[in-house]
Amino acid sequence: MITGYLLLILCVILVGGWIARKMGAKAVNKFFAKIHTPIGILAILLTVLHLVLTHEVWKTRSDAVVGTGIFTAIAMVAMTVVYYRRKTFGTAWLRYHRIGALVVVAILISHMVTYFVDYSSYQSKLASIQVQGMTAKGVADGKYIGECNVGFIYAKVEVTVQGEEIQDIQLLEHKNERGKKAERLIDEMRQKKTTGVDTVSGASNSSRVITKAVENALKTTKGK
Repeated sequence: MITGYLLLILCVILVGGWIARKMGAKAVNKFFAKIHTPIGILAILLTVLHLVLTHEVWKTRSDAVVGTGIFTAIAMVAMTVVYYRRKTFGTAWLRYHRIGALVVVAILISHMVTYFVDYSSYQSKLASIQVQGMTAKGVADGKYIGECNVGFIYAKVEVTVQGEEIQDIQLLEHKNERGKKAERLIDEMRQKKTTGVDTVSGASNSSRVITKAVENALKTTKGK
């Protein structure tokens, strides 16, 4: 999200100030000294805002993405505590504070890298989904479980077949971000007794995943 990008930019600016100081660039150092505290406060606020805005989708993210995000927040808090309790740490506080800033940037970068790796995998898996428009012809009577997992979206269904027709479909699980309205496809597939239905506008990705989960349930018995 945009808050993540803004946070990375602010952290890089803060580290840039430290680098300028090390290089002896007095004019640049003076400028960074003025904006250091406001940027630090803004970075903390962005961290909190980012956590609030993204907590709803944590369940669809990998442990690596969630973990690095949480560790970034913890490092930010630790760095802030060192700053506001600098008298307790004596002259060493600045060294700890700078180390904390470098740690925050490193973890934040790893957070974004793992996110983009996961997103690329998600896009690849999503593109590979081929919805065939299946019926229950040739499927023995019974209840069958089907799943489809592309990373950011996951669906698990139970399909009831009777007389080589789809009699019922139950959506057991659906992890998604903004694709909940795609769940109405279940009723449509149940009524038409086929997976050959149109995707729901605005939730096409979840629509494909749910539909594929139903097809996977039917495929488990084909030819048996």
